[in-house]
Amino acid sequence: MKDQERERSSLLARSAPVPETVTVVIPCFNDGRFLEEAIASLGGEPGQGQGVLLVNDGSTDPGTLEVLEALRERGFTVIDQENLGLPAARNTGWRTARTPYVLFLDADNRVEPDFLQR
Repeated sequence: MKDQERERSSLLARSAPVPETVTVVIPCFNDGRFLEEAIASLGGEPGQGQGVLLVNDGSTDPGTLEVLEALRERGFTVIDQENLGLPAARNTGWRTARTPYVLFLDADNRVEPDFLQR
């Protein structure tokens, strides 16, 4: 567990925040255990949800629901929908985004620290 915390801290220290012109859409179906790392790889201050939109695609896992609620309380936008599958969750995020650019990031993926700055 300490290795995960160290890696998360390292990612936050090296990452730049999400640019204002980009919305990162993260669909989630029972993937709560991965969300914190995916979000941490995007950079910014912990607890800031600007530029990140989470789409809960009908998750039923209690742990995932707890993580999503905690992220909502920290300022992240979480859209709840029935389980319609990954393409539908991405489309929901796309329709909700209000920026010129949208990046789709799966809950179990991470990006390099300067990915959004390139």
